[in-house]
Amino acid sequence: MYRIRTTQFIHECERLWKKSVNKDKVEVLPAPEGQEGTRVHKLLENLLKNIDDEYLLQFPNPIDILNMMNSPDAVETNIEEEYIIRDFPLEIVAHPDINIIFKDKSVNIIDTKTGFWARPDDPLYIKQTEVYAYIFLREGRPVNTFIYKPTIAKLFNVEHLDEMSRISIKAWMSERAERIMKVVSSKKKPKTNPGVDCKYCPYSVSCPDNPFSDIEKDPVKYLSEIIKRDATLSQMKKIAREHIKKSRPLDPYYIINGTFIGFDIQDINNVDKELYIKACKKEKIEPAWSVDLIKFRKQAKLYDSVANCNNITQNLKWKIRKASPEEEE
Repeated sequence: MYRIRTTQFIHECERLWKKSVNKDKVEVLPAPEGQEGTRVHKLLENLLKNIDDEYLLQFPNPIDILNMMNSPDAVETNIEEEYIIRDFPLEIVAHPDINIIFKDKSVNIIDTKTGFWARPDDPLYIKQTEVYAYIFLREGRPVNTFIYKPTIAKLFNVEHLDEMSRISIKAWMSERAERIMKVVSSKKKPKTNPGVDCKYCPYSVSCPDNPFSDIEKDPVKYLSEIIKRDATLSQMKKIAREHIKKSRPLDPYYIINGTFIGFDIQDINNVDKELYIKACKKEKIEPAWSVDLIKFRKQAKLYDSVANCNNITQNLKWKIRKASPEEEE
């Protein structure tokens, strides 16, 4: 039986449906903001389980959620639970972020949105929480859905759902599942639906209608993305880190038509701001705020007191650049 994840099921993009159901190989690495969002989700789960983490101190405490707890019968997180909905022509995999289950059998579902511009009234997010709610509504349990934004520590009440809600949600899910199955079985080119969510699509590199990139028009960049993905998911990072420890040139990398594609060593400037301010006062110069590294480097060449404020460390960065003569040999 075909299977699809909730986040792909709710999007109105035939191309995404077809590639997801067919389990096509993903083309891009997760976006940095997406990886950070996953970390925040995990940390929120840890907080609800009373697991301390210093990183949580960067975010306002979710007081609204903690007040909601009020002796629940159980708290489930998406790390613990995977629900598979089998009521339709294809299986829908659901990972609700947080389910707070009460003794009266009612359920509060909380979906965490870490994106800065994420709006709690976004119809897509509402559909997502409704699919999650269906898991419990079909058992005759009332559901309240919420969206939580940890960056502002605010909990938004989205909907109260009951038996009548279950009927309308099931009808929508059934219609959507049938449409997806028609697209999957059809030989026609699937339609796309360009929009802001294309930025996070795992199949965006080869999409001709991706509004955020023209990468498919540049063979070198396209190949770089594919190599980057495979390299990162394999042992290349471990190998590269060992090279940094030994302070010798990075290997492996790829040279294609005079272009270097691979992990390269990058100097990271770690400026001690307090020492820097003192050094600027001592030398009677204007600080390079924010920090303007070009201005800072010029100052560091002129004044030892400024240079001593900077601790340079090495890190890895994926680069596409012109290969040196030594690398081409």
